[in-house]
Amino acid sequence: FCSLKINTSRVLDISYPSRNITGILVHQYYLPHINTMLQEPNIPTLKSFDPIHPDNLKDPKYKSCSEPERSNISKQCHRQRSQPLILITKIARFFSSKGWMDQSDFDHIMSSP
Repeated sequence: FCSLKINTSRVLDISYPSRNITGILVHQYYLPHINTMLQEPNIPTLKSFDPIHPDNLKDPKYKSCSEPERSNISKQCHRQRSQPLILITKIARFFSSKGWMDQSDFDHIMSSP
């Protein structure tokens, strides 16, 4: 990130939700800057990536699972990856609005002190 001139203190989280995909969670006000920094070295960005889509579940042990099973497993994997982050209310609201979080998890976080 330093070679890309990305201020790592502005990066809230880095994840690897699929092969050859790096998820970078930043505050929305820092997004234009980070997009500019990624464009300069021609690093492609995905405008619409769904981290819970079953196609992102690449582990061969899930290959024989049905589509609904893969969908549920993918959601659980994302849930486990993002659990530490969703303690932050604004992030929880965003994940919930995208359908990336169960309503029960959102309700629990919103009711926590």
